[in-house]
Amino acid sequence: MNAGVSFSAEYDYTSIGGNIGYTKISKDNNREFSVKGMAFFDTWKVILPIELRNNPSDNEANHLDTKPRTSYNLGFTLSQVINKNFQIALLADVGYQEGLLATKFNRVYFDDLSVNSEKLPSTRFKIPVGLRANYFVTDRIVMRTFYRYYYDNWGINSHTFSFEPSIKLTAFSSVSLPYRFYAQSEAKYFKPIYQHQENTEYYTSDYDLSKFSSNMIGLGYHLTDSDKGIFNIKRIHSLELRYGYYTRNNGLNSHIITLALQFK
Repeated sequence: MNAGVSFSAEYDYTSIGGNIGYTKISKDNNREFSVKGMAFFDTWKVILPIELRNNPSDNEANHLDTKPRTSYNLGFTLSQVINKNFQIALLADVGYQEGLLATKFNRVYFDDLSVNSEKLPSTRFKIPVGLRANYFVTDRIVMRTFYRYYYDNWGINSHTFSFEPSIKLTAFSSVSLPYRFYAQSEAKYFKPIYQHQENTEYYTSDYDLSKFSSNMIGLGYHLTDSDKGIFNIKRIHSLELRYGYYTRNNGLNSHIITLALQFK
């Protein structure tokens, strides 16, 4: 049994979270089942586009400066060692959100050229299921693969596939070549600019909710401590440096560099 709490704060956002979990391991240590429940209680400041502030018609955002959002998640993981070279894990989650789920500073331009802030339902139900498989090709080469299917009641269905060969250089270092493909369907509330009708109940032009596919490829380097530590700093347990190039078929491209340090 395990439990934890979390807190995060930004300029317009505050979140308090809690989680509790349970893990059961088989007698031969080849199978593990875990369940984890999480809840997050968020409050965030509503920021409307400047031309829509103090707009009496936007009843969802006016009257209060902040709005609550609550998220619940229940996750299950079943891991199995097939043999000394092959391990798999089945993952399933159930998620539910309620509160102000629209991003109110997003503008929506209607077919009559009028404008309003994004409006979305106050609840969202999500179910992702996945399969993770790791195969040790040799003592120095590991192939990590992952697939996930996602469904929610906003009309989005998505598929994620990733694989990451990792090559051990020394007893303390390795390099990896991660690749990730993602594709999703369009949310039923999405339309591009000037295509929504003003009498529609819910509307968004956020392309994160549109139909798209993306690819990401990168290079990673991982280093764990030896007796001398990393760079002769004994308190650093591990270092990981990653670069990724991300591209979407709707025109978004980015370069991502991540540095992660673990201290002991």
